[in-house]
This record gives sequence, structure tokens and C-alpha cells, in this order.
Amino acid sequence: MVLHDNVKDPIQDTLLDAMIPCPYLHVSRLWRDRIIEASGGALSFIIFTDREDYTYHQLNELSQYATSLRVTRCSTGQWLRDVLSNTDLRSLRELRIDAFIDYDYTHMRLALPYISSTLTHLSISLPNGYTPPVPSLLVICPHLISLQVFEAYDIDLQSLPRATLFPNLTTLRLDCTLKQISCDKVLAMLHRFPSLKHLALNPCPDPRSIFMIQHHCPLLKSLELGICVVGTILPCVEDASQSDDHMDGKGLQRLYLCGTQATRYSWNDVHGLLNQHHNTLERIELNVTISKHDDDGDDPITNVPFPCLKKLSLHHMSQSDPCFGWWLSGSAPCLEELHLTANVIMSNPAVLDTTPPELKMLGIRLDTTYNWNRHADLKDYLCRLIQKACPLETLVIHSNCATYDITTEETVKAAAGLNHLQHLILGFSRDMYDMEHYLQVLAKRCRHLTRLEIKCKNVPVQYSLTCLSQLPQLKQLTLPVGYGATAEFFDPLLVFFPQLQCLALYPENAAFSLDLKHFKKERPDVKVMLLKQFESFSTLAGSLL
Repeated sequence: MVLHDNVKDPIQDTLLDAMIPCPYLHVSRLWRDRIIEASGGALSFIIFTDREDYTYHQLNELSQYATSLRVTRCSTGQWLRDVLSNTDLRSLRELRIDAFIDYDYTHMRLALPYISSTLTHLSISLPNGYTPPVPSLLVICPHLISLQVFEAYDIDLQSLPRATLFPNLTTLRLDCTLKQISCDKVLAMLHRFPSLKHLALNPCPDPRSIFMIQHHCPLLKSLELGICVVGTILPCVEDASQSDDHMDGKGLQRLYLCGTQATRYSWNDVHGLLNQHHNTLERIELNVTISKHDDDGDDPITNVPFPCLKKLSLHHMSQSDPCFGWWLSGSAPCLEELHLTANVIMSNPAVLDTTPPELKMLGIRLDTTYNWNRHADLKDYLCRLIQKACPLETLVIHSNCATYDITTEETVKAAAGLNHLQHLILGFSRDMYDMEHYLQVLAKRCRHLTRLEIKCKNVPVQYSLTCLSQLPQLKQLTLPVGYGATAEFFDPLLVFFPQLQCLALYPENAAFSLDLKHFKKERPDVKVMLLKQFESFSTLAGSLL
């Protein structure tokens, strides 16, 4: 339930300020009770300011309905302990601390017991690496279902008695940017979480961890591993080709591997993992170099089907070395979402030979190579999608070209034939001074668009916005705003877009200079969102680009 004015950051759109009373909740007690009842008796709060001399009036008044609390900044002092101990948070289930910057975590350790009996979801991010020890968090909050610790420092569970288990925990994310997670530490923690379904570890350099994880966590459905071992060639794993029988009908549904350019997995390691879970994987994201050696042999997995695979994302850092997984789109008859980079296409042009019949979303990044010469292949690929009546609804194009780019134009032109295309995202990582040209092209050709999102540093001129009025079905629009922009920025939107329903502007601090009140007065039917940075309508928690 949205209890704010609609000119807001959409991520915080459902959070009540702990200090400032929400006017909708203070019309009358009857009105307030009806709102709370409509929300299922669950309210979410956010604390922006961590001052010991501040009183969080709204949180205190409605504390018994608080099920979620987000703290954007938690600094020195015992104010957090005071808030949690002096407030009746009998229903609190979720606590998220975005920036814990206290060098002494004693206050947090003393604060958590006041809510530990009900707390099931805990997320902590500490930019300086002074997070409370993960073992302490687990012991203090024994009912946790989800634990996420970013920049974790102490994750060693060997200090706990071996018989200590945490059977409720289903989601665990540990981001240890200051040190690597060794195999010993992985083994020490895995047997303590028998119900684990979602696991994310970073950095986790040894591929043997993959198979240990699956052995100790048979219910695991999602696995994310970040690798950042520079210059290391990882050894093969002897038991990498375990059969599906070992899984007893179970297996991974999501696999995500990422790393730096110097990070390398063994070709056979990942072969074995995919082969083991090919019948259950629904989402594969590979953003890491996977080395193939002479003794790796042929590609036995290229003929293995992936009947459940719906999303495939391939990133490759080399134009010359083969890209692992290029064949997967041809082995996934139900594929709905495909993301490729220029280097993937350059190293394996055959990745464009297959046109998935159920493809609904296609993302292409053209900013990883300076020798791109495959624009004709990409155009032909889109033409084949058109010929086969592919139900493509969303197209994402990202380019780093600072001048006219034939690939982008040809792609936009070809996209005009996609009868189901409704959503187009254009991203430019540099100032795109020819952006107006592309906007004119798509305005003339992509008349069936309902959502258009532009990621760019420079702002489209009013003439370009007027051109977009040729899109009669456009309902959602995302635009960059320049500093010093005036109310005239809205003129084309007021005059030529009667069908517009949602307008997203970024960056937020630049958009504040606009006369939003006038626009809202003239167009009260349009929801306006101010974003700190570009974020797609499809996933406001994280950008597609």
C-alpha cells in the first residue's frame, strides 16, 4: 500500500518515515484503522537520521504494526539499542541496515536481543568491514530465515559447537570483500544449514566448493559465486560429472558465476555443474572467463537439453577465446530471456544461429569491444525473429559509442517489425549527441511501444520529445534530466502525451529543479517517480543495464 505522494523514489514508496507522521494515517482513528486493516496489519518503516536526541514519533505510535524496519545509516552511539528497546516492536520480522559505520559493533550486539524472538530477516551492510561476526548474529537471532551480510569480516563458524544447527535459515548471502572464503570455511558452515535454498558467496575462489555445497545442501535452488583470484588457473574436479541420480530428483534452478577478467574457471568444472543440473536449471548467468585446455576434449554438453531454462545471460571478456555457454540458447526450447555482449557474438558468431521460439526479452551490450563488425549479423538475427513470429516484447540495447552507430540504428529499424515489441530500453554510457537521431527513427517505426526508457548522460531536446508523440500507445517513459532544467522541459509531455501514465526522471537532485507541482496540477493522472540513477520499470531494485 502506497501512503505517500507519488513523486517519490519507488523503492521507498511503501516505507513510512519513522519521524514524520503520514497525513493519511492521521485523518481520523477510524480512517487509520481501515488503512492498517487494508495493509494486513503490517507496516514498514524507514529511519533516515540516527540522532540520539531525535524521537521517532510515528514509529512509536504505530510500533505494534511494524513488521519491517529499514535504517539508512547507523553510526556510533547506542541510539539503535534505545530505539529497539524502548519501542514495542512485537511484530518486527525484518531489519535492514544500509550503512553501519560504527567501529565498535557492541551496541548492535546488545540491541538485537530486543527483537530476536520475532526477527526472521536481517540484512547489514558495512562499508568499512566492521560488521558483527556472522556467528554472533546467528546465535543472537536463532529464528532467522534470511541473513545477508555485505562486507562481512568474520564468517568462521568453527567457533561454534559442531552440533549447533540453524534449521530455519533458507537464504544466506555473505559478501566478504576484504578476504577470501576458503573451502574449509565453506565446509564448516554448510552442514549447519540443512534447509538452505539460496546461497551467495563472494569471493569463493575454489570450484570444488560448488560440489561440496550441493552435497551438504540438497535443497539448494539458487547458487551465486563471486570469484576474484587474479591470475589463478583453477584445477579440475574429479567428481564434476555426477549424474542426476545423485540429486534424487532435486537440483539447482539458478546459477550465477561472476569474476574479474583475470579470474578463470576450468571448462570441465562448469561442464560438470551444468550437466548435473541440466534438467532443473531455469536461470544461468555467466560473467566470468572459463578456460578451455587441450585436455578438456570436445564439448559433450552441447547436445544436453535444458528443458526448464528460461533466462540466459552471457558476458565474455575476450574476442578471441571461445565463450563458454554460447550453445545454451540452442539447447533451451523454453528460453524467454537472452542477454549477450558484443564479445560473446565476436568470439562465437554461431550464438546468433538459433532463434528461441519463445523469446520475450533480448538484451545486447555493445560496449565491450572496439572492433565490432557484426551489425549485419545482429540485424539478420532480428529479422529471423520476425519471420518466425517470435513473441519478443522487450528489447534492450546498450552502446558506448559517442557518435553515430550503425548497429544501434539498424537494430532499432529491424525492431520495428517485431509486432509484439512493447518495451524498448536504449542505453548510452557516453554522451550521445546523436541520440535525437535514434529517437526520430524509433518514433517513426516503433509505433506500438508502450514503454520507452532512455539511459544517457545528456538530455534529449524538446524537439525529440515532440517526435516521440508519434508513439500513440506510449504509457511509461524514463528520461534523464539536466541540471538547471526549467518547467519548459514538461511542455511536450503536457501537450502531446495524453495517454502517458507514468514518468520516471533521473538523477533525482537534478529533477528537483523542475516545477513538479505545476506538472502534477496539469496532469494529476500521471505518476511521477524521481530516481537517484537510471532504473528500469521492469526491475526497480536493480537496473537492467
